[in-house]
Amino acid sequence: MNRLFLFFLSALFILSMSLTPSSPKYSEYKPGTLLVSIDNGQNWQNISANLPDDIKVSSICPFNSAFYLGTNKGLFKSNYIFPKAHWYDEKGFDKEILKLYPHENKLLFTTLWYGLNEFAPNISNFSKISSDSHIGIVNSVIKVTESLLYFCSEYGLYKSTDSGNHWTKVYNKGIIRDMIKIENKIIIGGKFGIMSSDLSANQWEQSLIPDCIITKLIQTQNELYAIGVYENQFMHIPNSVYQSLDHGKSWKKLDLPSKVPSIHQIIKSKDYYFISCDEGVFRSKTLNGEWIQVQAKPVSNYGFHKLYYHENYLFCIYSEPNC
Repeated sequence: MNRLFLFFLSALFILSMSLTPSSPKYSEYKPGTLLVSIDNGQNWQNISANLPDDIKVSSICPFNSAFYLGTNKGLFKSNYIFPKAHWYDEKGFDKEILKLYPHENKLLFTTLWYGLNEFAPNISNFSKISSDSHIGIVNSVIKVTESLLYFCSEYGLYKSTDSGNHWTKVYNKGIIRDMIKIENKIIIGGKFGIMSSDLSANQWEQSLIPDCIITKLIQTQNELYAIGVYENQFMHIPNSVYQSLDHGKSWKKLDLPSKVPSIHQIIKSKDYYFISCDEGVFRSKTLNGEWIQVQAKPVSNYGFHKLYYHENYLFCIYSEPNC
């Protein structure tokens, strides 16, 4: 996407909305709202406004020159998001979709109770690709090659060598909450801490044993982050954040400013770090720099913001558990 086109998009974006005042204390948006910014969080546009009132967005995935939404009632698509998104229901699956993953000419998606599924846009066809009732809730999917895939769930790590047609459990270390692929390595996180293996997933090494549950692994350029949540939430212990600068071989616990408590997510654009925490969304040039609020605190005590950066787009989904 060249600079002239990005400048044109920026102009359209600013013209399509009035300049917003400083962020209010609490978010004005309901759970399941999708916002986008193309100026690093200075201005936001609600691009889910024309969805039906009962639709809650849980994820967004750019795919084949379009944008797809996973929602509480299936899959929606728009060919563009500026100056205004027009979402169309990809009819055929009306259950809750949690996460979306592009694979070849299809979209893989995870669900709350219906395993791992796929959608073929060229023929508008939905199909279930994992029928084993014992896999539990699929937490994450990674693609190693066109044929080699992994997913993790409540019951361990599963591997497919034929593009997802058949799956075999290859590792059981309890509930695996998240996983990522970096270079020639797979990294998984859970109650056991953080472990890594080569792409065969045959031999595993422990790289972190924390006093919390690793619930999220995040790759931002050459940096890795892990979010740790404490089991006894009644003690109100803030989430821990760990950083690795050596591809997951070692981790250090970060001491971030109290202004950004109980962090849920860290991502990085070309110029800024963004943190989603209990008080909203903040940005800073450096981890130890000044953190400026760019999205307000969720109304619900259990609400949080999910962030996703794609090219020049910063997406923000106001979420609650199972949203």
